[in-house]
Amino acid sequence: MGLSIDVLIGENGMGQIETLILYAEPGGGREIYMFIDNRLSRIVKPWQG
Repeated sequence: MGLSIDVLIGENGMGQIETLILYAEPGGGREIYMFIDNRLSRIVKPWQG
């Protein structure tokens, strides 16, 4: 399979549950999916230099 997925769950200072899913493909593609209270907040695609 070769892909990597990490999940971080915590609470922010406003009492909301935050979930970060860190997704990395074998070819170097990476994305971070950010959820607040189980709703997708944003998708971040880090720049690769």
